[in-house]
Amino acid sequence: MEYAAKAQYRGPLKHYSGNADRQFKRKQKNGEYGSMQYRPATTYRWEETVYRSCQPTLITREGMCQALQALDIRRIFILGDSLNLQLAQSMWMLLTTDEHGDSPTKRKSLDPNFETIISCPNGDYDFKLMFVRNDEFLENDLPVSVDDDQSNCETFCYPWVQKYLEDQHRTLLLANAGAHVHAFDRFQHAIDRFIEVFDSFQRPWDIALFRTIVPGHWDCSREGLTPFKSFQEYEMDVKEHTSPKLEEAYSWNKFASYNDYAIRQIEQRARHPQYSSLAMMEVVDVFPMTILRPDGHCSDEFRPDAFTDKDCLHYDLPGPVDWWSHSIFSHLLDIIEEQKDQY
Repeated sequence: MEYAAKAQYRGPLKHYSGNADRQFKRKQKNGEYGSMQYRPATTYRWEETVYRSCQPTLITREGMCQALQALDIRRIFILGDSLNLQLAQSMWMLLTTDEHGDSPTKRKSLDPNFETIISCPNGDYDFKLMFVRNDEFLENDLPVSVDDDQSNCETFCYPWVQKYLEDQHRTLLLANAGAHVHAFDRFQHAIDRFIEVFDSFQRPWDIALFRTIVPGHWDCSREGLTPFKSFQEYEMDVKEHTSPKLEEAYSWNKFASYNDYAIRQIEQRARHPQYSSLAMMEVVDVFPMTILRPDGHCSDEFRPDAFTDKDCLHYDLPGPVDWWSHSIFSHLLDIIEEQKDQY
């Protein structure tokens, strides 16, 4: 339980993603869960057994500040869909303090976009953490609003280019799209568009990390769900609980091929003769660890009593998404070590 204690937020996130944690804490305080101290999904720790040197390092405000300062990064720009909003919320909760409150987004609004200045403990360095929702890396002149359920692409594609370019400081861009894209050719266009637009910025000092896409888990409201022990167990569960109709509706079965395409395109970019003059772009692959987590989804057994929707794609926070934050932090540490080896 040592990790479980560290995995808890300073308080429940005031958002859809934090509702289960808020209810759990209230019921646990009233004795409704007996000796259970923490939501089970927050108690599991990823243990790397194949490449043991790749065990993720847990993100902390102090550690991230040191990493960003070493790389002279002043802004973390998170771009993507509703799952990357969860990544942004995870980072916000793990990197901020009580003075920031209980939510990065506006009260009584569904607008997901936000930006926050985070001051480091030593007081002589700060950085900006921000999120822009754009599900396809697409920009157009059509109106868009989550509040009004007004889409300007398949879902929501808020403008991001101008926001990105208005700050000349070195930026860490954390990008993802695909979970709300249902056609392979449309996903291809999104990835190709992202790489082309990012390179057009001509900001070789920036770092871009693409987070791989993760599918949901069918019938995630089953009681007693625990992490799968292997990919084979995950595959067996998919066969048992899905159907062609569900696959067609959600396209989760396409996400592995989406990831393959994105990885190939980013690797091809790295082989370009002029790559040394381009900004670094790499992949943080959270697919293998996340497909093993059928527990902790927003529709799991600890969902709020009034929650009637079926959401087996998004996760409650804190939970498995925090391991995306840990993985990204660990990737930054690897970049720092690689740069040391170059000198």
